[in-house]
Amino acid sequence: MSISPGSRWIAASAAVLALACAARPASAQRDLYGMGGSSAGDARRQFIAEAREKVGALLAEYESAWGSRDLRALSGLYAGNATVYPAEGGMLTGRDAVREHFARLLPNAEPLRTQIVEFKAAGDLAFATVQVSYAVKEGAADRPYLGTDVVVLRRDWAGDWTIVTQFSRQEPGAMANTPRATAATSDSAGSQ
Repeated sequence: MSISPGSRWIAASAAVLALACAARPASAQRDLYGMGGSSAGDARRQFIAEAREKVGALLAEYESAWGSRDLRALSGLYAGNATVYPAEGGMLTGRDAVREHFARLLPNAEPLRTQIVEFKAAGDLAFATVQVSYAVKEGAADRPYLGTDVVVLRRDWAGDWTIVTQFSRQEPGAMANTPRATAATSDSAGSQ
């Protein structure tokens, strides 16, 4: 029985294909079987870094909307059923209440500066402690505000983050600090 040239070509092709499939790098094989390569810790660190970057971008949008007094853009960063606890005032629930709060605050507010102090993320939730500074015009003078916000965010199906809960607290002795000096020495959200 003789082997035709076409059969030899098919056999050779099959052998090359088998070799190519079997010759995967050892690290890829270890990854496939959970024996090394990228660890779960590496994947978690990458997830947290990406989440922090996206939340930092959200805070940059927050600063921009605040500075341009864009109530629609600012309140759009909050979930529809968000809960906000301003430093001065009672609890606000829902995007409309948040928009009304900013409608009262922003006409006299100077640009806002933020800096993430602490960040944690797991699954579709993230938690950030954010230092906040701005000034409020009161007649000819500016009243400085330096505070700490605790922000809880949720990631939606598209990977976008929205604020679901925000607690604001003015720092004791904040009146002694000037927001312009604070802004000059702190990072903004975009430079996280």
